[in-house]
Amino acid sequence: MTLNPHWLSGFVDGEGCFWVGIVNVTGTPTVRNPEGLITKQVQVRFTINQHVSSIKVLYAIKRYFKCGRVTANKGKRAMETSPVYDYRVNNKDHLMENIIPFFEKYSLQTAKRQDFLFFRKFVTRLSEEQHMTTSPETGRAIWNSTVVEGWEKEINAFKAKRKWSIEKTNIETPDEARTKVLSSDVCSIPEEKG
Repeated sequence: MTLNPHWLSGFVDGEGCFWVGIVNVTGTPTVRNPEGLITKQVQVRFTINQHVSSIKVLYAIKRYFKCGRVTANKGKRAMETSPVYDYRVNNKDHLMENIIPFFEKYSLQTAKRQDFLFFRKFVTRLSEEQHMTTSPETGRAIWNSTVVEGWEKEINAFKAKRKWSIEKTNIETPDEARTKVLSSDVCSIPEEKG
């Protein structure tokens, strides 16, 4: 399967997700930290998911970008009833070298472009290690919690704004159908009724 880059950009406009989030990471317990190191980290991920019947397109996209992986989207039990697979890229070098330049050249045309621009900002920050500082005790590079807390506020504000923007564009149809935001994630999906 040969992919046209314009088609791929349009496909991602409809099916892709540029995810930025904060996750809590627990480390291995040590003498100094008996509960283990707990920190917040910024993570980024580009994802496209498809039903198993269209899995070939995910592998074609993986070949096109020359990075990422195709994995099951859900646990084993859920896959029995709804087999959905993801194409995922979360390696910041692959995102910077393969994914971001592609979408800079082949622009997204929907509101997903705003998600991409926000995503690109965080991938760039992570690549430039703007979130790192030097530990005064060990001299090693560590996550700067003050920077990450500021980024967390920025991420939450963006997600809230995107949710508001999706809710604001809801239109009543003749049969009173409305869209409903299922998640405040950057990947918010409106649900159609009626």
